[in-house]
Amino acid sequence: MKSAIGTFIAFLVIGMPFGGIAVGQSASTTKANVEFVQKDKEVWSTGNLALADEIYSKDIIRHVAGQPPSVGLESYKQILLGTRKAFPDWTQTVEDVIA
Repeated sequence: MKSAIGTFIAFLVIGMPFGGIAVGQSASTTKANVEFVQKDKEVWSTGNLALADEIYSKDIIRHVAGQPPSVGLESYKQILLGTRKAFPDWTQTVEDVIA
């Protein structure tokens, strides 16, 4: 149960600005949850699409209020690239992880 709570919190903290995220595998340990948060930070801070392929599910669905859902990893990566193009100096900092 503890790892499920950590997964929920990581999703809540990371997912808020972008309408939510999903991963390809269930993270079953605290270490895996922390590693996911660090990898997600790297994807958004560097635009590393190879890492995005590794950590996000191919059938990811991004929900944002007032917009239709974005379905699929390729769509999500286009959003990521568009965000990085609009804000090329975008970086994320992980100050605390509760897992």
